[in-house]
Amino acid sequence: MIGHPGETKKQLNDTKKMIFNLKPDLLGLSIPTPFPGSKLYDIAQKRGIINTKIIDRFAKKELGVGYSGNYPVFIPQTITKEYLYSYMRNINRKFYINFRTFWKQLKQDITSFRNIKGDALDLFSLIFQGVSGRKPYIKSNKK
Repeated sequence: MIGHPGETKKQLNDTKKMIFNLKPDLLGLSIPTPFPGSKLYDIAQKRGIINTKIIDRFAKKELGVGYSGNYPVFIPQTITKEYLYSYMRNINRKFYINFRTFWKQLKQDITSFRNIKGDALDLFSLIFQGVSGRKPYIKSNKK
């Protein structure tokens, strides 16, 4: 996660360096969401980030499935929202749009056209939007 309270541009850069020095196989980068009951929620509420009128509607899924765009993310006072999202897209692109990651994924998916198709669509999403186009995992109640 990037965008914690008090986080600076220098700390964002340190996080980016750490990611690329560690060379993980997978990256799931996100911006913190201040959910009710969390300390981050209390901080966000004091700063006026939380619109209390949408919380119940969000919990009842009246705002749609997922929370991207429906529920506030926490943006530190030292960084703008645009900068933080741009930085996240930059890291995602640099991590996923490179030969090492592409080759590793291709070797894993070579036996499944469906996986190759999904990865190709995800690659286009990363190139043009800077974020994965995959839907979040939602546990099914079907048996």
